[in-house]
Amino acid sequence: MVRIISDDKRPAKDFLTPQRTIQNLITHATRKPCTVRSARLHESLERGLHYTWYRFDTPPSEERIDGKSSYSRLFHAGDIDFPDLIDRWHNLTGVLHGALDMLLGIEHEPSGYYENKLFNSASALEAFHREFFPDSTDIDRAEFDRVRLLIKNALPKSDRDVLKRFNNNPGYVKRCEEIAQIPDEQAVHLLLGDTRQWATWLKNARNDLAHNNPPEQSKVPYAVWYYLAPVTIALLHLVLMEKLGLPPDAQRRAVERGALEIAAYGYKAAKRRLVADKSLIRVPDNAS
Repeated sequence: MVRIISDDKRPAKDFLTPQRTIQNLITHATRKPCTVRSARLHESLERGLHYTWYRFDTPPSEERIDGKSSYSRLFHAGDIDFPDLIDRWHNLTGVLHGALDMLLGIEHEPSGYYENKLFNSASALEAFHREFFPDSTDIDRAEFDRVRLLIKNALPKSDRDVLKRFNNNPGYVKRCEEIAQIPDEQAVHLLLGDTRQWATWLKNARNDLAHNNPPEQSKVPYAVWYYLAPVTIALLHLVLMEKLGLPPDAQRRAVERGALEIAAYGYKAAKRRLVADKSLIRVPDNAS
């Protein structure tokens, strides 16, 4: 049971934001969709606001979480000082806003279309990057300013509006590579292997979906298409673990023998099949 208490009298709707914050934290930690089964509002400050939580994929139970469920968690409350965990998660929620909901919403709809999961995970990654690397650029700022000035001086004044579209934003592959630098390096290597290869495939997959490219034009090998979303989602969970202060050994454990193991194994096995059978380089006949 979770109790949320305010020192001041507030309308019931003011408790929805902390409710979502705790719900998202449990969803992240357990890799299971968590939601509120019931909520009771009490005007007495001594009793507070009571929420009862449960995983909607299993019936509510008073039994302790079994060994299998425990194994599938990213971490336990005992892995980190709980007050620090809450404070850091609250700060992350304030930084990531809808990007966090975009990621965890995938966990809440496990039966949704794969294309949505792939596109949403790729979009969530870009949103994470914009918040964590606000000063990232495509090339050195001084070099960019020099090139822009050369172009400006070479154009007549009437044509200089084109410079408004000339920006120094990082490309998607660079965004992916910089995000992959946040978690423990070894954990990321265990998950992705070649980071540049994963980033390139993810960029191409996102572009295919965004522009409705026909399957025969895709640059993403058929062998890895259906494993890109799970491994990208896993990476973003590693990012959150790092931001919460989970140590490297906890991140590696999650990849090697924990909640992220299936995503890592599936992606690496797909790459091995790609090497062994060159015919799998073709794109899927039906991408859905």
